[in-house]
Amino acid sequence: MLERGIEPSIVTFGTLISALCNNSKLDEAFKLKEEMPRLYNIEPNAFVYAALIKALCKSGKLEEALSLRREISGLDSAVYSTLIRALFKAGRKGEVVEILEEMKKACVEPDVVTYNAMIAGFCDDGDLDAALGAMNEMKKEGIKPDVVSYNTVISGFCKKGRAEDAVEGFLPFVERGERGF
Repeated sequence: MLERGIEPSIVTFGTLISALCNNSKLDEAFKLKEEMPRLYNIEPNAFVYAALIKALCKSGKLEEALSLRREISGLDSAVYSTLIRALFKAGRKGEVVEILEEMKKACVEPDVVTYNAMIAGFCDDGDLDAALGAMNEMKKEGIKPDVVSYNTVISGFCKKGRAEDAVEGFLPFVERGERGF
């Protein structure tokens, strides 16, 4: 690009960093993030940070992901949901409330992805009451559970040896075509 006189843009860097993250080349992705402002006078944006945070969570580097989120404002619900899911996986569900509060302060509303992250975390912990509570909270907030929400809870019931409860509890909603409690 440079040889052809084409200056890289934030989109160029976002694409490169995302590709590096998707290929588990985190060191290279972070090096590029650091070079952007220094060499090209382009500041990393929320898309760049989102790619880095998601890659850190995926590679089990939760502390680095949690720390990195503080460098930028403008993160979306998908990034926060990734952090919520990672906290559950790390056995740190008590810290999820902090992320939800941070979302609220940043005026980022939880969406179906956010709730699904919590539902999956509660199901993985075997806390089906909390998972159902999250689904009920979704409805109260005007967010309809989707197929992922239902599949996650049904799977959670089955893993706890409660397949009959899953069928009995959810079949009436499916038969009526409802997507909420």
